[in-house]
Amino acid sequence: MLFLFIIGIIAFIFGVLFLLFPNALNSLNEKINKQLNRQIVSIDEKFTDIRVSAGIFLIVFSILIFFIVFF
Repeated sequence: MLFLFIIGIIAFIFGVLFLLFPNALNSLNEKINKQLNRQIVSIDEKFTDIRVSAGIFLIVFSILIFFIVFF
């Protein structure tokens, strides 16, 4: 259950980032790419158009996970 709880927390954090702080998510993506010296996934190209729906989906998913863990 701890594993599911951690997944729920991560999904909730990224859902909030997608909805409220998209610039912070883009800067995090750039920092990770600089550290790895290559580009794994470009968040700009993939999620800029669907960031609101992806954020809502991640938050609903995290609520579902929390419901499973706690009940």
